Amino acid sequence: MSCVPCLTLRDSTERPITLKYGHNRLVKCVNGELMRQTQEALQVPRGDGRRPPLWDGQTAPRIVEQLTKEFG
Repeated sequence: MSCVPCLTLRDSTERPITLKYGHNRLVKCVNGELMRQTQEALQVPRGDGRRPPLWDGQTAPRIVEQLTKEFG
């Protein structure tokens, strides 16, 4: 599983497991921190490829399926 760099521009996240597995990082938008973290996220491999328990990587297809059912 490849890891897409993710930056959460807040002090906290409702999905702390994404931090634990290295797929996400919290960023404060102060003193150039956003630019520094963005550059780092794009240059340094993130995460170790582990998938959090119960995550199957198929969220997008399920969302498309539900939208298609609802809106045709």
